[in-house]
Amino acid sequence: MALHNDKIKKLQDLITMYTFPDKRYPNILKEITELLVWANQTYIKSGITSEQVREILGEPYIILHTNSPQDFEWLYPQLDESDNGIAGEYFLHLYFDENILIKIKNTHGHFE
Repeated sequence: MALHNDKIKKLQDLITMYTFPDKRYPNILKEITELLVWANQTYIKSGITSEQVREILGEPYIILHTNSPQDFEWLYPQLDESDNGIAGEYFLHLYFDENILIKIKNTHGHFE
């Protein structure tokens, strides 16, 4: 479990660093993506709460609000190998309803 905790901490730190353009470095998106894929396969499943997601992934990079405070979307940056990994253009997109994760998908787009 310590290895998992180390991976989760590293992922959270990388996402936080990515938030600040001056702290980004070559391959940061590659590292984030590898850890997001691992976390998604290991922990992130429909039906868990937003608080559980936050404990695993840390703060979202982008938050999109809908009509209700309990319905929202979180985006985490990741690398899209097929599109040359243009930063800010590809995200792990999580959809919440009543604070429960209901859908996970990969999204292209500029949300900043």
